Amino acid sequence: MNDVRVDCIILAAGLSRRFGFPKFQAVINGKPMISHVAGYALKTSLSSVTIVSRDSSVKPLVQGNVNVVINRRPELGISESIRVGLDSIPRESDGVMILPGDEPLIGESVMQSLVDAFTASPLRAVSCSVGHDLVSPAIFPSAMYMELRKLEGDRGGRSVLLHNMDSVTAIQVEEWRISDIDTQEDVARVERIGKEMGVWK
Repeated sequence: MNDVRVDCIILAAGLSRRFGFPKFQAVINGKPMISHVAGYALKTSLSSVTIVSRDSSVKPLVQGNVNVVINRRPELGISESIRVGLDSIPRESDGVMILPGDEPLIGESVMQSLVDAFTASPLRAVSCSVGHDLVSPAIFPSAMYMELRKLEGDRGGRSVLLHNMDSVTAIQVEEWRISDIDTQEDVARVERIGKEMGVWK
């Protein structure tokens, strides 16, 4: 099905309490982390890319056709960012990829594999998986949007996947691909992994 529409929401509105400043600004291999993540998304066949952020300061950090929407209540947790993101995508959306903004090693090939799997079977969710564990990013079909909207606090999309396991396709990825960043020490670790694995060219 070539007419399947898949939109992308990049979550970048966290309070970054342990980091000291907004994580999306962290420089990795010479450019802001959010630039890496958004850049991967733009290289795939995703129909649109939207960043959910606490403010508009993220916009100058990314290039290309990226929408930025503001989560004015980030203290409510990741669930509020998901709702804000869902409000921003077109009604005709068949599926939405929810992508953490702090996974700079995920790469466009992993993201495209999710899109391809969803396009082939657009009534099923598609999630990255490490072993038997479902991990981000994942694509949710429109039939699950209402359940996503009902999330509260820092409960993310994984709980929706677990509630609908019979309708989830798992795509195995290497664990290093989903390395996230919570502290400034993580920046050096992730940058080193990226160099070792040939992510940075």
